[in-house]
Amino acid sequence: MAACREDGHSQYIMPQGFPAVADPQITLALYEQAKTFGFKVHMGVALTSGLFYPGPAIPDIMKVNADAGALSVEMENSTLFCLGTARGIRTGAIGTVDGFVFGENDYDPHGDKVKKAKERMILTGLKVAKRIISESTPVESDSTTAAESKPGSVSDDSTGERLFSPDQTQHVSSLFLEGNLYDYLDQTDKLNNLQKALIMELARKGSVANLQFTLVSLMSEALTEVQMEDIITLFFKVQKDKDESFSERAKAFIETYGS
Repeated sequence: MAACREDGHSQYIMPQGFPAVADPQITLALYEQAKTFGFKVHMGVALTSGLFYPGPAIPDIMKVNADAGALSVEMENSTLFCLGTARGIRTGAIGTVDGFVFGENDYDPHGDKVKKAKERMILTGLKVAKRIISESTPVESDSTTAAESKPGSVSDDSTGERLFSPDQTQHVSSLFLEGNLYDYLDQTDKLNNLQKALIMELARKGSVANLQFTLVSLMSEALTEVQMEDIITLFFKVQKDKDESFSERAKAFIETYGS
């Protein structure tokens, strides 16, 4: 729903005090879908912290934020929500609890319980994503909209506004099915070879957070917003397909042009 901005990044892209807030419709859709599945789920404020461990000089910020009402701690949401607001992109987030920060010996990110919870989290996200995509697929009906408006729907209940236009959905679907990150970067004229090598290296490592930060820093000089979104889409395609061809071509490019 929202996040406390202790991420160490968003203060450089948004005014101090500006809230990091997710899109309410996507948030409700995720929450209600998880409830429909029968999963245990909470909705509220998360603490986005740039520190995995507290330092020796500054007191731990987790306790004070928990006392204020934060339900969890993670490392991405506030930047995601701020970028979404700044760029006019609707955002939402769902997470899995992998431990109790104030308990001892309770952190178990790779255990069976957390593994099952992650599967539930992904299932919920995919179900909501499928509903978003289905909004752009017309169905023969006497109704005036392709998707019924229900509480928590990803459509605007009063105006029928879609989260993504049919053209946007078609573009992303086509890119994901037919696109290739190496070829896309190769054809992006304003990126120099060092920048392309950096993006390829991050894609090979699967480092989405660092990739996002890198792309945002390049937007003013070398990338358009659409190109940034395309690269992120193709990044996830690389991760999904375990594309060895990309990895080999990228490795050769990085060895030639990388620092």
